[in-house]
Amino acid sequence: MSIIFIITKCYLYICITQITYSMKKFILLISAVVLIGLSNTANAQISVNVNINSQPAWGPSGYQYARYYYLPDLNIYYDVTNTLYYYLTGGRWMSSRALPSRYGRYDLYKMYKVVINKPRPWMHHHTYVQEYARFRGNRNQVPIRDHNNNRNMQRGGSNGTNGRQQSVDRQRQSNNNQQFNNRRQSNNNQQLNNRRQSNNNQQLNNRRQSNNRQQSNHKHQSNNGQQSNDRQQDQRRDQK
Repeated sequence: MSIIFIITKCYLYICITQITYSMKKFILLISAVVLIGLSNTANAQISVNVNINSQPAWGPSGYQYARYYYLPDLNIYYDVTNTLYYYLTGGRWMSSRALPSRYGRYDLYKMYKVVINKPRPWMHHHTYVQEYARFRGNRNQVPIRDHNNNRNMQRGGSNGTNGRQQSVDRQRQSNNNQQFNNRRQSNNNQQLNNRRQSNNNQQLNNRRQSNNRQQSNHKHQSNNGQQSNDRQQDQRRDQK
């Protein structure tokens, strides 16, 4: 019995040792995964910080991070990280470091840019066209170049002054956007009223023409009846 007890005890010791070793390996594996995740997070943070200074001077101010720009006026995209333009040619999306000559007459500094941080936005172009079509013709957005110039002019003041200037810039841009939207709404309302007035005038003219045709038919029928009566009277006189 003592031999069986010793063998059983040795077997249990070996099993416990293997389980402990496996747990240590599992813990080491989990630790490695966590460290890799933290490393990726740190790299992503560094990438965001670098992106602040890599945005073009014609980009919109006020964004610490921007992956893509969408320009509703031109229906093109700009990849901030890779400095590539994406545009349609023959129904296919093309990319290049510079825009084709057909875009040469446009000023990117004056055009509205929409910041998009989702991957490959041109693959969902129809959605963005519908969502941001209202910004076509909007010239109230402040580009980074002008914002930096204004900040440099105010540099002599304290950080609080710069903060107030940024707040003023954001408020001014918000007011400009509101005025633009109000003008657009007013134009839409005017167009709607014009269409309604035109439809009302058309309906009125149609009713007048219908009434005129009815009156003309009544007169024609009346004249025909009078002529028929005259003929009958003439026939009676002839018979007499």
